[in-house]
Amino acid sequence: MDLAADDSVPLAYHSVLLAELALATAETEDPAQTVASRYTAAQERHRDAERAVEAATRTLKLARDELRLAERALERIRVLHEQHDGAQIIKSSVEARIEFAQERLRLYTREQDVLSLAGSLPGEIVTQIFDHTGANRASNAIRLSHVNRRWRNLALSTPSFWANLDSLYEPGAAHVFAARAGQLPLNVFMIYGPDLPSYDRPYDKFSAFVAVAAHYGHRWSRIHIGACSRYSFKSAFTCITDALEDSGATLPLSVASVSLQIIPGSASGDYSARDKLGFESAWPFQAREVILSGLPRVPAACLVPGLLRLELRDGPITNERFDMAMLLKAPNLEMLVVDMYNQMSFLERKADTEIMHTMPCLQTLRTNGLYPADIVCLMFRIRMPALRHVDLTLTGTCADVLVAIKVAMRGTPIEDLRIRRTMHLEAFGDNQPFSPHIETFVANITPSLPMLTRLSLENVQLDDGALKGLTAAMPRLDTLHLSMEENITVDGLRDIVLERFQSNATAIQCLQIVCSPHFNDAGDWADILELVPQVIWFNDDEEEEHADQEDAEASDAESETDSEIDAVLDEEEKAFIGC
Repeated sequence: MDLAADDSVPLAYHSVLLAELALATAETEDPAQTVASRYTAAQERHRDAERAVEAATRTLKLARDELRLAERALERIRVLHEQHDGAQIIKSSVEARIEFAQERLRLYTREQDVLSLAGSLPGEIVTQIFDHTGANRASNAIRLSHVNRRWRNLALSTPSFWANLDSLYEPGAAHVFAARAGQLPLNVFMIYGPDLPSYDRPYDKFSAFVAVAAHYGHRWSRIHIGACSRYSFKSAFTCITDALEDSGATLPLSVASVSLQIIPGSASGDYSARDKLGFESAWPFQAREVILSGLPRVPAACLVPGLLRLELRDGPITNERFDMAMLLKAPNLEMLVVDMYNQMSFLERKADTEIMHTMPCLQTLRTNGLYPADIVCLMFRIRMPALRHVDLTLTGTCADVLVAIKVAMRGTPIEDLRIRRTMHLEAFGDNQPFSPHIETFVANITPSLPMLTRLSLENVQLDDGALKGLTAAMPRLDTLHLSMEENITVDGLRDIVLERFQSNATAIQCLQIVCSPHFNDAGDWADILELVPQVIWFNDDEEEEHADQEDAEASDAESETDSEIDAVLDEEEKAFIGC
């Protein structure tokens, strides 16, 4: 048995070798048949792969068709949802008009109120009260319309009383106010401030109010958009832009005024120049007036030919510099107000450039908080051939202010020049040198204001010689206003008045002196009073005496009144007021 097992191993191995030899012999004898069989197998596999691709393609096409059907269904649902929201807004608007008509009818059929002091006022006076208070806040309209039946009837008969839409109230209030305003243009106040006491409400309520207000977008006239931070402002502005687009209003809206405000100090945070505010990509207004408060930049899209007035107030929260070069893109700007303690980015005092710009239509320039050197750079870089009214509140030394005045007196057709000097300590260390071009420009100026008729100086602290030099370059000057000018003496003013009276220059017709210590005694300058037809004189000492006397009289009167009131109170009245 063991021998048989041992002999079987080589026999089996021998059989395998014989089989492989037979297979190799067969392949050698008929190679074409073997290749043909392999090619046939490959073709079969290729056909199977094509059939699999066709099946996958059919499946993909079916999936795409189903996706398109789902997208169409989703679009129909979205349209229906928008139509429902639009229909709901229209329904609320109609209901507000119906309620307005019904309330007017109820007021006419209700019994008369008991006579009272408020009820006995003439209707013209009540309407005047509405005009003076209704334009301030929408809350005034609600309060005054609930005094009595007669006042409410007059209020509902005065459409201008309801022309203010305020996000302080619920969306339904916008419908009510718009219905009562008739077809008058609307003033819309949209303030989103999670950190503001009066406007601390969720974003959903704010967006709901904006959606309702946008329904009346074709009637918007004056718009105010405010927020407590840059992040909140971006959300608010984007919400308003989207709501106007969804309402179907024709954009951009042609409005009288747009006011944008980031309320300073209401929210803290780190900001950078890269922060977006929402108006970089979309600006849905075309306004004749734009007022920016607390914003670091001017919306480029607002600088259109129709812009006539631009106000920049309450400089940015951060130290980034306001890009004033944007203003050159408003070719028809007539009035510019800059009220901020911040440097202007394109007014680099050391920049050695001769590039000049022109604002051909600018007639009024008002600044507050800028350094005199900034005004010098402004006048150097920008020509203002139509300038008529200049009102500058400058921060710095008297010498710096004099340089700014000199730059303004380079033959421009200014008719009214008002200069005030403030005493901010930071400005006195801001004496950076000018570029050579600006220094040459200032040195070559020959002061002249041939069209000036009114000059107002407040706390500039000029002496007699400086004032005389200024007025000598103003041949048409007829109104002179001096306030808190401690270095101007009676003799110096007398020389100016007499010289103009005896020369070809226009004589001083109006003289106003306020709080100037050298003019306390009218007897010292009686001859000036005789030469000048109109003199307005306020003595600070006399004002204090009059104020003290009036306070004493008011205190006595108040004491007497309180005593009289206390004397006539009976027990019921005391119980009513809680005594």
